[in-house]
Amino acid sequence: MMSATTDLEIKDIYLNNPENALKYFCDENGALDIENNLKPDQIKELLDILFNSMETHPEYGQPILRPVYYDDSDKISYIDVIFDGCDWNEWKELELEFLSNETTIKGKVAVTCIKGLIE
Repeated sequence: MMSATTDLEIKDIYLNNPENALKYFCDENGALDIENNLKPDQIKELLDILFNSMETHPEYGQPILRPVYYDDSDKISYIDVIFDGCDWNEWKELELEFLSNETTIKGKVAVTCIKGLIE
């Protein structure tokens, strides 16, 4: 992940090459796997939702993408979007935001909040 890159710089990268923006949210292998398993419009939608969540809920921290694979396969079952800073109640609200906004990635994304898991 690119930690020294600002949100504004990553938005610029995103506008020019959405696939490169994935590397802001996961490692290079994860980004490549997401690229290989999602269509360009699905990648764009996922990134739109991520950037929107970062703008509306900066207190939750930067989300991390973690592809989850089918057993013994390179095919992604779903993509876990992980936030550090939201509690159990905020997690439910955030998940509803993701579910209400997603169309082309419906059923391909799950939201996890670390702080909510610990409570």
